[in-house]
Amino acid sequence: MRPSPSTSVKADEQAQPSEVPRPPTSIAPRLSAEPPALKGAQDQAPAMPGSGTTRIAPRSYADLPVLGWYGQYALLGRIAFGGMAEIFLARETLSQAGKTRPLVVKRILPHVADDPKFVQMFLDEARLANHLTHPNIAGIYGYGEQDGTYFIAMEWVHGIPLGRLVRRARDAAQIPHAVAARIIAHIAEALDYAHNAVDDKGDPLSIVHRDVSLQNIMVGYDGNVKLLDFGVAKASTHASVTDAGTVKGKLAYMAPEQARGEDVDRRADVFSLGVCLYEALTCRALYHRPSEYETLRAVIEQPVPSARSIDETIPHDLDMIVQKALAKLPAERFQTAGEMSDALMQFLESTNQAVLPAVIADFLASLFGEEMKRGPLLDATPTGHALSRVDGGRPPVSRDAPPVDDAAKTSVERPIQALRTLNRPQLRAPILILLGAALGIAAWLAWERFF
Repeated sequence: MRPSPSTSVKADEQAQPSEVPRPPTSIAPRLSAEPPALKGAQDQAPAMPGSGTTRIAPRSYADLPVLGWYGQYALLGRIAFGGMAEIFLARETLSQAGKTRPLVVKRILPHVADDPKFVQMFLDEARLANHLTHPNIAGIYGYGEQDGTYFIAMEWVHGIPLGRLVRRARDAAQIPHAVAARIIAHIAEALDYAHNAVDDKGDPLSIVHRDVSLQNIMVGYDGNVKLLDFGVAKASTHASVTDAGTVKGKLAYMAPEQARGEDVDRRADVFSLGVCLYEALTCRALYHRPSEYETLRAVIEQPVPSARSIDETIPHDLDMIVQKALAKLPAERFQTAGEMSDALMQFLESTNQAVLPAVIADFLASLFGEEMKRGPLLDATPTGHALSRVDGGRPPVSRDAPPVDDAAKTSVERPIQALRTLNRPQLRAPILILLGAALGIAAWLAWERFF
């Protein structure tokens, strides 16, 4: 049963840290694309040789060392890095008693913080997601400006993108049809909620996600599924407006009308989710082609595919759901994401398959057991803003902020050590030989040219 959309849920009030003065500047350490480590282990594995990355053995996020502070958030490492923003794994103190929670901090990079259009789009994403509270949508805890740049603090999902699950399953074993159907049904429920959401006054938000893809669906190791990233969503409350004819989203997941730059509604998200369902069932890309032009042509012109043409074991009823979601004309698709979710759930009921979160979790454990045991890669090299330091150059120390240990310190200093290595006497002779050879070649070319 789908929950009815609420009016609005405000971001959590800023937590007041206990007995620790917050430093005035921010930090931008590099992190990996993996989630934080699991609970249970006692030790931290050694830093990986030759890089600024530290392998964190399975342990609670509460035990990870703090590299620095970004406002009220204790930063533990960088999860992802792009051209416009970077994402940190962080910890927030919620009470004077020291209760904490893990979260993700998405921060605009300094070089784009002065771009009003980008900042407006970033804040639109935060405000929009702040209206949405659903078990299958990653929640927003807060957003704003800190130290001259903008951020969003959001729920941390301990798991993997569906795209990575598809790639691993392609190399090992296919995703069970019932598991794939249930994962997509969860996201259909989330989309139906978002499409019908209203603001504080009860007015429709008219949300269209426009970027539903395998990369924006997170599957938690606990079996829960979350929809991410409303960064290019269309909504009535947005201050930034998409120009007519502008295409936003990932090309291989766009509906035909979206690929043509036409106005879109909720049925465009249904099409994108149909692509996700096809790829989760077959473990093959549907519309991706070598070039953007070929990809767009495939989306617009390629006949509606049958997943059974790739895998005959896919049930006919499930294949019909795929084909209806992928209809070229919006009027021929499921008219709402709720209809698509209902169809998937009816399929599961007809096959007497109850796919609980534990079933999804067990399947992930069968494919990612080693990753879950050894923990994520956390890149601990500070970049960007100056590292916030107090007490003689260390981050503030408290019950919820242990000091930076020697392993983290070593990973920060490693680039300097690498430069010192190049200055060793045994490397000087080869370098001088190469330099002499280069000068000789340059002199010969000059002689040939002028004489």
